[in-house]
Amino acid sequence: DEITPEAGLGLLVESWWQFFDETPEEFLQRIETAKFGFSQEFKRLACDAAKKFVNYPNCLKILLVQFYGDSSTLIGDDDILEVVQSAQLPGLIDQVWVARHDWISAWDYEITWQRAR
Repeated sequence: DEITPEAGLGLLVESWWQFFDETPEEFLQRIETAKFGFSQEFKRLACDAAKKFVNYPNCLKILLVQFYGDSSTLIGDDDILEVVQSAQLPGLIDQVWVARHDWISAWDYEITWQRAR
C-alpha cells in the first residue's frame, strides 16, 4: 500500500479489526513475533551494509536505520532501539543510528536520529 517503502522491508497486517478479540497472551505474542521479524531483517540488512564498508578501513562506518511497518504491529521506537541494541553486528560497522519519531502533535511527527550503538 502507500506506506510501504520502495526499498527495504514493509510489514503489513491484514486488518485492525482482528485484534479486538485477542487475549492478552495473543497480544504479547503478536508483539514478540513482530520484534523477532524486525530483528531478523535488521541482522540481514546490517550484514549486507557491512559489505559496503570493506574498502573504507580508515573511515568511521555509520549505519543509519529507519524501520517501516504497519502501525498495528505496535512496535514502537523503544522496541526498535531494543532490537538494534541486542543484535550482533558485523565488525565493520562502527556506529548505528536509528530514526525516531519526534511527535509534534497527535497526528504529525518529524524524524530525528538517535545513536543506538
